[in-house]
Amino acid sequence: MHYHFFHTGSDDYIETTNSFLFSLENNDGLSPFKMPQKQCGIVAVCKLSYGPTFGFADEKYDVHISENPKTSNTDPGHSYQLPEDYHPESVKARTLLAGSYYFTPSKIEVFWKTRS
Repeated sequence: MHYHFFHTGSDDYIETTNSFLFSLENNDGLSPFKMPQKQCGIVAVCKLSYGPTFGFADEKYDVHISENPKTSNTDPGHSYQLPEDYHPESVKARTLLAGSYYFTPSKIEVFWKTRS
């Protein structure tokens, strides 16, 4: 995996008020959905010591893409709103996006809007 687009040479925290995660396919067969940001704050962490991380609240991450793909993990619901009937730190939430808590990513896409 290549992270060069994400790293600026130092540890960075990205803050915004209008971020979301989305899923086109998921473990539970739900229709495509968007998970909006719960509140203004840190939505991405870019540290040189490990791969990109999305969501950051109370020292917990929603999605972490590890330098070692076998230790990438999902634990959504800390910074981003889960679909109805899903609760942070539950097995149901942790397996929603990738089918298991730990996963090996095959493709990650990150989009961002620039000011025009």
